[in-house]
Amino acid sequence: MWPSKFDVSNPAVIAALTVLVFAAPAWLGANPGDAIVENLPIPVPGWGVSAAADCAGSIYYTGVPDVSSLPTVLYNMDRNGTLLSTVPIVKNTVNGPPLAIDEMTWDRSRTALWGIEHRENPLKVYLIDPDTGIGTFQFVASQSSGIGIFRDGIALDSDDTLWISGDVSDNIEHYSNSGTFLGQVTPHDTSGVMLGSISGVVVGHGDVLYIGHNPGGRPALILEVRKSDGLIIRQLAVGGNRVEGLECDAINFAPRTALWSRDYGAYPTTPSQMDVYELEYGACACAGSSTSGDDDDDNTGGGGLPPFHCNKPVDGLTMIWDGMQVVRVKAWKGAPGTTLLAEVNPVTPGQTITVSGLVGAPNDVTWEVFLYNSAVKLGESQFTITCSDRDMNGAEDCGKYEGNGKNNSANLINTWLLDGMVDRDEILDCTP
Repeated sequence: MWPSKFDVSNPAVIAALTVLVFAAPAWLGANPGDAIVENLPIPVPGWGVSAAADCAGSIYYTGVPDVSSLPTVLYNMDRNGTLLSTVPIVKNTVNGPPLAIDEMTWDRSRTALWGIEHRENPLKVYLIDPDTGIGTFQFVASQSSGIGIFRDGIALDSDDTLWISGDVSDNIEHYSNSGTFLGQVTPHDTSGVMLGSISGVVVGHGDVLYIGHNPGGRPALILEVRKSDGLIIRQLAVGGNRVEGLECDAINFAPRTALWSRDYGAYPTTPSQMDVYELEYGACACAGSSTSGDDDDDNTGGGGLPPFHCNKPVDGLTMIWDGMQVVRVKAWKGAPGTTLLAEVNPVTPGQTITVSGLVGAPNDVTWEVFLYNSAVKLGESQFTITCSDRDMNGAEDCGKYEGNGKNNSANLINTWLLDGMVDRDEILDCTP
């Protein structure tokens, strides 16, 4: 229903609305999997599987002139394929030996690249400074192995964990950033048939991974799978090029959400190239944790706010939606299906939501997140309201990402910024 301020019987208003409709950009009609850019030549030709996009528009890659060489140079280009910089990659110190790196993923909190060493089995993971090229060894992905010599699957999650897969693999493994093995998922269809031939992985919002699939003799695919159990949610056909070294890009083609893919090419005749595919708006974002406040949990306040000491029971929460999609939110007094406290539709990026009436709720309350004006569920956010979540119990937590519960579950949508809460005897207002 139109807001009352629009007089839709007025010819001038009708004409204005018509202009708005016909002026809508073409990308609004695009479908996930549609090509935004195809066959983009890389500025320094070569073969490889790597692609990484930072939060400022740069695209990083490595490559080799022939398969007997090592990918020891980090190339930085813009979205049009113009070379911006090159830097040799070295192990551990500026004078260290050359380090060969395949697939990478950007970490905005460390302003660095996570990368997998070329040829190595099991896979070795490094953190690489894009300015100096120094790659510092982090851990051995102890469960991983790869076919051949290229390594093409690594992605950073919002909880600072990593998803890793070897080339043409069956599984995607989950590791802490220090190398602790957290488990794995095996992508499969509803009948339990394993997918196989995985080449590349990207983390989406909520319970979603995007993976590349390159079955022999068939079109390459990008698929959405559930990170919780590996079930294939849907597939996005993307044509004849291989899809490898996937990386999300919310910057270069904004407001569209894009997915970069490295096509290895046809060795030895055709060097590799880049393709960019459409994803749903806000389907993924620049990876890495981001917090504000003093983070010392001493309840002395952050950013000059007065002290706040959380005391049960908590009756109200105020959050800012920091996702990139327009969504619909159902806030429950506990798990979904209990008492519905609020339903907000739409919720736009940057919008603030306040939910009250939490007294008497269990320890954790859930907000369901759907696509705007839709029954398509993107996932759930969970908030612990017992004052025991050290990331959500004081003024020092204002502006922190919330929604993944006390135990920082990777399966929850953690893109809410704390903007306030009401407890037994105080009010925290992060933006007074």
